[in-house]
Amino acid sequence: MKMISKLQPGVFLIIIAILFVPVKAQINLALHGTAKQYTTYTDSEGNSYTADLAIKGPANNNWEDGCSSTDGIQAIAWWGLFLPQLAYITNIKSYYRKDEAHRMNDFRLYFGNSSVFDKTERCFRDIGNQAHSNLNQSIDCNLSPTRNIYYFNRNTFIELCYIEINGCWKGFWGENCTVPCPPTCIDQHCNPANGSCVWGCNTTNCMNKNCSTNTLSGACLGGCVLGRAGQYCNKYNLAYNQTANILPVGQSNAGLSVDGLISTCIIFSSTASSSYLQVEFESLSTITTVHIVFGRDKTTATGGNAVYCSNTTDKWNDGTLLYSGPRLNTDIITFAVCKYLTYVPPLLIGSKMVELCEIEIGGCSYRRYGDICEHVCPEHCLGQGRCDLISGDCLSGCSDGWVGEKCDQACDENKFGGQCLRDCS
Repeated sequence: MKMISKLQPGVFLIIIAILFVPVKAQINLALHGTAKQYTTYTDSEGNSYTADLAIKGPANNNWEDGCSSTDGIQAIAWWGLFLPQLAYITNIKSYYRKDEAHRMNDFRLYFGNSSVFDKTERCFRDIGNQAHSNLNQSIDCNLSPTRNIYYFNRNTFIELCYIEINGCWKGFWGENCTVPCPPTCIDQHCNPANGSCVWGCNTTNCMNKNCSTNTLSGACLGGCVLGRAGQYCNKYNLAYNQTANILPVGQSNAGLSVDGLISTCIIFSSTASSSYLQVEFESLSTITTVHIVFGRDKTTATGGNAVYCSNTTDKWNDGTLLYSGPRLNTDIITFAVCKYLTYVPPLLIGSKMVELCEIEIGGCSYRRYGDICEHVCPEHCLGQGRCDLISGDCLSGCSDGWVGEKCDQACDENKFGGQCLRDCS
């Protein structure tokens, strides 16, 4: 149990600010794991210094505030944190007991996915017995994803007054680990700091099998194989080989913008307020992604780009505005249902121009879903039968008499109505 009450919140924050620069990008995984140790020290008054005290805080070096401790000088001593799932660890901060810090000299820090003695990777060893002079230690690691973190030593104690383990769960990166890894990263392994693919990227849908493993990784560098859309080429391309028109008529070959090749481009060299490129789908369609590939050399205009979704060819500006702003090299994420998508370039003045090499539109024809839109949405979906384009789950609930994610389960006996909440008489 804790020996005395914890420090006041204000004092705690001051100590942290003085000792360490906070790791803002990741989260403290220690708060989500289970702490264990090989043995537990219990003093003469019956107070046990259990493993969980190391993750409860406060963040200081005071034994009397509660530190974890193994029991006595033993041939083997370890403290471990066991996480519920794989995580990438970037940094570990440790606070050692100030009056007995020499006991941590020569400790080793291991990552593992099995037992403490099996299939581990060493992140750090206290070479030179310096732990006693580093009461508050920050250790950076760049190893394989792990579920277990161990402090290990021989013929001594493991005593930790506080520990913070920063990183992200496998599959996420960025501020507070809220950004999913790029969908092309193999098995969703990416660096928690910059999102780069750790094991490389899946090139299945990339033209010429070429994708980036660097920062903002996983993006296909040479465009998508025919019929795919998006910077990761992970969407079905509604625009591929569809009808495209450009205004003013004859300014360029509009079909080059939907031929699936980023090596063929069209140019807006002079525009008026009525200039646009419009793509017509075969039928009413659900759009989730728009990715426009601009020519790097000839595109000199940046701001003032707009994308509209509409159901008429001549009233696009009365449609739904999906995007307005600077030229983007990344996907525009949206959700809309329409038959026409229109790109409106900025008003060009003087020598400025826009070179548009491909407009890719991710989505499916209305009431279809799947990787290549091969499935029909469940028949009992409300909202005119719309469903999630990946899972097929109904987006607006179920018709009366049906329940389930796909509205494919009839009401139980003696139940009917919306969500099967009414009792039969």
